Amino acid sequence: MEQEKKKNNKKIVIPVSIVAIIVVIISVVIVINSQKQQNNNNIGTTTSNKSNNDIVNKENHIYGNTNEHNSNQGRIATDDEYLYFAGKYGITKQAKKDILEFNTEQKIFTAYSLYLNLYNNYIYFLNMENNTIYRIDKTGNGRTEIASNIKSFYVIDNYIYYTKYENEYMSGIYRMTIDGKNEELLVDHSVSKFYIYGNCLYYIAGENILAYSDLNGNNENILKSDVNNFKMLNDNNILYEDTVDSNCVYSLKSNGTSERMGGTNYMDKQLTVDSFIINKDYTLILPPDSSAFKYYAVKKNYLWTFISKSSEEYYYCIKGGNKVGDIELIDNTLCIVNEYGSCEYTNTKGSDFMNEEKLNEIIN
Repeated sequence: MEQEKKKNNKKIVIPVSIVAIIVVIISVVIVINSQKQQNNNNIGTTTSNKSNNDIVNKENHIYGNTNEHNSNQGRIATDDEYLYFAGKYGITKQAKKDILEFNTEQKIFTAYSLYLNLYNNYIYFLNMENNTIYRIDKTGNGRTEIASNIKSFYVIDNYIYYTKYENEYMSGIYRMTIDGKNEELLVDHSVSKFYIYGNCLYYIAGENILAYSDLNGNNENILKSDVNNFKMLNDNNILYEDTVDSNCVYSLKSNGTSERMGGTNYMDKQLTVDSFIINKDYTLILPPDSSAFKYYAVKKNYLWTFISKSSEEYYYCIKGGNKVGDIELIDNTLCIVNEYGSCEYTNTKGSDFMNEEKLNEIIN
């Protein structure tokens, strides 16, 4: 009889323990969701109280790379003489005058690298294998560690703007001097992605909120909610993916209106924000996977016509086997850097881009 009571007591204790665990889990989830909601509520109302007026009021900034290359994770950077490109196989430089010559590239760093920035005759980059910003000279020598635990960064006006990893989570946006000192927290939200464009920081904060602030993190405003990913096309257009309609890319105008950029597929390609490789002259359109062999380079002014109306405006067929990371036009040569940091070259023959009929001749 006594043994049966003990068994019954055990049966009661086990379900009670399970219920207690479930209650604890639910409580934790509620607290986390409450914190996320509070973070979202704070976006657009917070300020960093930083007051570096020299950088905020400056009309012409000195950037470590172009806005377009920054949008492609800084896989390409250029100066007057050289093209520098980065990826999984390291950093390579190529003289522009030898751009179509074989075996003229020079390897200057061998680890997986992104976010190339050229500043004061140095190359700043992020070693993706240890999440550390380094500085080297343009021959690859004199390597100096600047900062560690970095997720992404951009150089502007003797400063480095960056996000970092904090307790396995994404941080806010920080700023430090070019030598890695004097760290300041500018945007105190969890930021998954950010760009610098003009005098503003643009970023996805909290739970999919697209916002912007000045370069001190002040005057924060919300542009759009439910944004999963974005790229700056120019100061009047932001390409973004909507979390509600995730199979399409939208364009957000500076006046706050959005335009849907075509359907879910174009020429058998699912379009995402990362399908658009942005350059100052052309935008390359490609599928998100690395198996495709057909890409399209579209003159910027014709991008929406090309996507939405499937017109015969200018585009070019490029054949290759690896995923495209970035592009640069040098004279009449389109330089295409793949995910490994290797560069392929296509002669565009000036402005003689292919129409639909010429394109089909090559494909078929």
